This record gives sequence, structure tokens and C-alpha cells, in this order.
Amino acid sequence: MYLLPAAGTLYFALAGIWGLPYGEQVVGTITAVDTFLGVILGISTSQYNKTADKEK
Repeated sequence: MYLLPAAGTLYFALAGIWGLPYGEQVVGTITAVDTFLGVILGISTSQYNKTADKEK
């Protein structure tokens, strides 16, 4: 949850400084992947908590 946004920020900054290709595309892709993983993690956590509550 922290690594991907930090990597995107780093790449975007370096792309601007060094002229690396596709800065916006790379950051957009990283953001989309991070959001997707966050949603999957949220769903998984919710399902786990429901299961844990039933076992009590």
C-alpha cells in the first residue's frame, strides 16, 4: 500500500529530471494496480472478518 505509490512518485520525478519515457503512463499504471490491489485486500479482509466472527 505504500511501496507502489512511492515507486510511482520516484519514477515520475526521475522521468521529469532525466527525460525517462512514458512518465504519466507508468504512474497511471502503478496507480491503477495499487487501487486494484487495495480493493482486493479490502474485500479479502471483509470476508475474513465475517468468517472470524461466525467462529466465535
